Amino acid sequence: MKRYFLLFCWSVILLVTANKGEAQELKSGYYPDGKIRYKGYFKDGKPVGELMRYYQEGCLQAKMNYQGDTVKAVLYSRDGKYFSSGQYICREKMGKWEYWKEDCLLMSEEYRHH
Repeated sequence: MKRYFLLFCWSVILLVTANKGEAQELKSGYYPDGKIRYKGYFKDGKPVGELMRYYQEGCLQAKMNYQGDTVKAVLYSRDGKYFSSGQYICREKMGKWEYWKEDCLLMSEEYRHH
């Protein structure tokens, strides 16, 4: 009897794990010329976790980490250098945003809901 119970528990765990993996789908979007525009996981048509966006030239534009309505963003210039970071809440900039040029902080801004 104990064996059947353990077998049942393992089956449930495997089923839940498999269904959880199917809920998220890795998607990529492309520019008209075929170069990659974005790549990340989506659930119900919305990004979840890390999403990478690219300039049309192919270099990284942004690393965005989606957690519900909150998105933590790290932005890069066209020459691949880090230049800004902050977060969005409900698609609006929120909290502290920093803007850099090489190793020098150029500006820091604080965003709040209106």
